[in-house]
Amino acid sequence: MAYIATLPRRSVWWQDYYFRHDPCSRPPFLTLKVGVVPKGFPFSKEQVQFGPWREIAEWLASDSCKSRNPPGAQPLTKDFDAAGPR
Repeated sequence: MAYIATLPRRSVWWQDYYFRHDPCSRPPFLTLKVGVVPKGFPFSKEQVQFGPWREIAEWLASDSCKSRNPPGAQPLTKDFDAAGPR
């Protein structure tokens, strides 16, 4: 599975958007190519890819991550919901 994760892939626009505005909410196993890496991220690219992820998850949930990376405003120009255009 780790080999498959190394293959190039397109990111989904909402993942880039979401993790750019709230970097501490990213999953610990999410590749560093998607979104923004939180400021002060103390883990290597290899650990993010292969694990262990518990330490990363604990750091992302910590006050240290949240104080350095407060969630930003999400300036969408239009609403993307199931109700359609307004």
